[in-house]
Order: sequence, then C-alpha cells, then structure tokens
Amino acid sequence: MPASKVQCKPHEGHKPYNQAPKPPKNKNAPKTSAIKKAKDVWSNLTLSDWLEVVQYYDKNQPLSQPAVVKFFANHSEGALLFSQSALSRHLAQKGREEDQ
Repeated sequence: MPASKVQCKPHEGHKPYNQAPKPPKNKNAPKTSAIKKAKDVWSNLTLSDWLEVVQYYDKNQPLSQPAVVKFFANHSEGALLFSQSALSRHLAQKGREEDQ
C-alpha cells in the first residue's frame, strides 16, 4: 500500500509567556553604608597563570589541591579564583601537555 502524501496546515507560533514581574524581596530594608561583597567572580585564567599555579603545586609537595586553591584565592599579588576540579584537570598528564 503506497504511502499517501498528507499535507499539514502550518501551525501558528506560540504566544509569549506573560510572566508577572517579581516584587522586591524586602520593601522596608534599612539603609546601610556597608558595601556588599561581590560573589566569587570566576574568570578564565591565562596560560601564564596556570603555569604559575602548576609550578607552585610541584614545588610545594606534599600539598593538597584544596590548599593550593585556598592559597591563590588569598594571594597578596592578586587573587586567582579557580576550583579544585579545574586545578585537577591542569595537573593531569593531558592537561600538562595542553598547557605546554
């Protein structure tokens, strides 16, 4: 039995979702002069930053990876923010080859 060609009517596009704006969290918040601390700002480290981190890790053995992350987060010459899993990827053989 041959398949018959059935032509469907074009569908109309979906209407946009009308979402009501959210109300402010606290209308009666007291005024303060305190400066809010920005959340951890993650940015991509440069290759030279990663080479510095890996070199520091290699020179200071036995040192745990979380300790290295903490050291560079509190570094006096400018904090380098990265996660332990990112450090682990760069310390692996494949990561070291890609960095070189």
